[in-house]
Amino acid sequence: MGDGDHHTPYNLPVVLIGGGRGTLEGGRHLSYPMHTPFMNLGLSLLDKVGVEVASISDSTGRLSDL
Repeated sequence: MGDGDHHTPYNLPVVLIGGGRGTLEGGRHLSYPMHTPFMNLGLSLLDKVGVEVASISDSTGRLSDL
């Protein structure tokens, strides 16, 4: 939360706990470009659990390497 006074949705730390029944590789630190929509994470996680949707909110695609 690089700019807490303005409540901007950038530089948000996210901790993912659990392995998604073997679908998520743990023990890593991933970093994505500034202004990557947060819902890209949600879209990618839905893929991991077998829920196929084209988009969520302001998502623009899936996160690589997740």
